[in-house]
Amino acid sequence: MVTVATRNSLLREVEAIEDEKAAKRALTYLRRLRTESRREAYREPTHEEILAGIKEGLQEVKAAKEGKVELQDAKEWLNELSY
Repeated sequence: MVTVATRNSLLREVEAIEDEKAAKRALTYLRRLRTESRREAYREPTHEEILAGIKEGLQEVKAAKEGKVELQDAKEWLNELSY
């Protein structure tokens, strides 16, 4: 995570750019950095992790059928995702 001091320092440096061409180059570079950072943060799940997720979901459905757990309505779940 970026510290407040680092973020403030970065913002001061960006604010100091007065040349339009340089500002556009900096913006392009920063966007590319952000995209690369997101790609590096993503890790493909392993086969075992995928199977464990499926198993967990099936156990939750079974528990709901037995009345042990109340599942959320699909519309409510989709609304939560949109926030």
